[in-house]
Amino acid sequence: MVAVFIMPLGIASAAIDPGNAPFAPVGFNGRDALLTLINNVLSFIWPLFVVFAIIMFIWAGILFLKAQGEPAELETARKALLWGVAGVIVGVLAFSIPFIILDTINPAPAPGEGGGDWVQP
Repeated sequence: MVAVFIMPLGIASAAIDPGNAPFAPVGFNGRDALLTLINNVLSFIWPLFVVFAIIMFIWAGILFLKAQGEPAELETARKALLWGVAGVIVGVLAFSIPFIILDTINPAPAPGEGGGDWVQP
């Protein structure tokens, strides 16, 4: 039964494109190796996060269906849903941290100024 719910997740996560990685270096400099490592780690973790979030919401839905109106079981299902939402918020914020740091250290040039070492996604 669980396999019926989990098997489509691989297909769903393969179709999800989180967009450009936070760092897209144009030229070679000493930071490229570190930035490439960060990109590789984030590119690996993001699909895992998406799959885990989908599983959490499916599990919360199953708990709601199993509750059948029982107040204690409905509370358990609500908590699972709440933790799923909290996890998604934390995950999105964590994935955004490299963007925030990059924009703080090296802000994008104003329109018409051109230049900059980085291509902004």
